[in-house]
Amino acid sequence: MRIAYLWVSSSGSVGSGSTNHIRHWLSGLDNIHYDPALITCYEPISHIRDYFMEITHLEIISSPLLDTKSKLFIPGAIQLARTLRDGGFQILHTVGFKSDLLGWLSSYLYKPDLLLSSIEGYPGGVATGRLRLGIFKILYRLISTRVDQFIAITNQTAIELINEFGVHGDMVKVIRSGICPGNYQMIDGWYDDSSHKDRNPRFGFLGRIAPEKAIDDFVMACAEIYRRCPGASFHIGGDGPHKSAVMEKFERLNLHSNLKFHGWVHDTREFFKSIDALLVPALPQYDGLPWVILEAMATGVPVVAMDGGGIREVVKNNVTGLLVKPGDVVGMASKALGLFDQPSSAHRMAQLARASIEDHFSSEREIEELVCIYSKGLARGVS
Repeated sequence: MRIAYLWVSSSGSVGSGSTNHIRHWLSGLDNIHYDPALITCYEPISHIRDYFMEITHLEIISSPLLDTKSKLFIPGAIQLARTLRDGGFQILHTVGFKSDLLGWLSSYLYKPDLLLSSIEGYPGGVATGRLRLGIFKILYRLISTRVDQFIAITNQTAIELINEFGVHGDMVKVIRSGICPGNYQMIDGWYDDSSHKDRNPRFGFLGRIAPEKAIDDFVMACAEIYRRCPGASFHIGGDGPHKSAVMEKFERLNLHSNLKFHGWVHDTREFFKSIDALLVPALPQYDGLPWVILEAMATGVPVVAMDGGGIREVVKNNVTGLLVKPGDVVGMASKALGLFDQPSSAHRMAQLARASIEDHFSSEREIEELVCIYSKGLARGVS
């Protein structure tokens, strides 16, 4: 069975949410029954090859015309249709708005047996203004006329697709992200050791350093934490276009001596060993279900996140983590520092978080549901 994953980006980070999901799906697919390919315009293509190195049965197809926005994506759609037809692909699985748009356009020239779209967060992304958001809504109504199935990462995303973007409910299936718990062993938490009272707390951010990740809210939460606990340290893992601006803000706030940049993190467990709690200042209108939350919960690192999107579907306030209102940096600082006053509660929270990942957010369950959609969709298409 030939299946193509489409990821269209000329500037996004390899290792971002979209490519993480694609690599995750590929690692779980049976390479006997599936013959997968990744179609992308990303340059340099060597970065893509390095990132997917472990998926030995993956064909990577470079298609530079996919990002020709100046011509309304028409050249890219034509090239995509030819690639799908000549490669004999039965399934096209698109990830991200540009991919959805190209999959829709190319389907008028060549439509595989099954066309799927995965929606990872708010379908309109970070679109602002009524006009721009209105255009997104119109386009998704058009896209839905050709897509066979939308896969939403959370219930919240599914509701938004149906109620705001006009997608029929029967076309939307919720498949939550999952990780393999066996790859994330519980670390020795500070809450197990009374010596934590003799040292200063450490707080971390892990992800793309960009405005849409609300990194500025993390900075302001750190400033509030520092005001109350000058010995606290702050750790940032990741990279992105906002890195220099974040460093400048830490310097202006006189926090630079308390900050450590870890750069691009290849082993999240090692990063988690360097912090006592993970702060997730996600934007409700952007992040669906940040993968880093699942990883932190699986390793026993307490999570303090802003309530929004699908985050509340995985983080149960005061049970598996702590939630604050979006934009409430003072509240985030208070809850983060409050963890250290109640180590037994933090310990219990970490145990429940781990159990929740094992019971509800395993990669095995996710892949099973995805394969089921592939099989049933193809069966309907053939019939």
